[in-house]
Amino acid sequence: MLSTIHFINQQERHGEKMRFEVIDNFLTKEQWQAQHDLVFSKKFLWSYNPKINDYSTNSDNEASFNNFKSLLFQHWFHGEGKPNSYALPHMMDDNIMFTSASDNPDTKQPYWDIMCQPILDKFPIKKLLNIRTNLYTWWHETDNNSGTHRDYELGQPHLTLIYYINGSNGATWFEGQGKIEKKANRIVIADGKLAHRCIYQTDIEAQIATNINIIV
Repeated sequence: MLSTIHFINQQERHGEKMRFEVIDNFLTKEQWQAQHDLVFSKKFLWSYNPKINDYSTNSDNEASFNNFKSLLFQHWFHGEGKPNSYALPHMMDDNIMFTSASDNPDTKQPYWDIMCQPILDKFPIKKLLNIRTNLYTWWHETDNNSGTHRDYELGQPHLTLIYYINGSNGATWFEGQGKIEKKANRIVIADGKLAHRCIYQTDIEAQIATNINIIV
């Protein structure tokens, strides 16, 4: 059974209503376990990303991506046809197995049925912008914030989804919401206009989550 621990659908930002929801036990235990076992296995491939983000900002006096500390590895399942704040040019050209440049995702690719479909089935989707699984390495200092950013700057409604496959003492900060703890089998559903940033973990070697952007 789904357990909603925090739900706000009436938050206002510059006069606009913003959706924000956190749900625990989002997938079944079997679906979560299949994902967990896969991403911690040797057969799940990762691509290193130096993490350049065009939308980072220092407006709140937090660290920018120029001061990025934790290492980021990614497995891309689907992305837009041109590089964006996460899909770097070398990924689009050299690591095509991680990125689908078409409007329609390749649902026949390895692990789609395990990693992507169980999450996507729960949302009415007009367009899937991208979907990628991120692995952040541990950071050994308390100054462990990344830069504040938005994944996309779009003029139409869209959502940012973050599904945590394992838990840690890290968090994700969201504009107007504060810190959301990274907990296994938890999903954050946020209006795409809400800025957010990663707070790296200091207690485990790898924090893994799947990030999705959709037009609804």
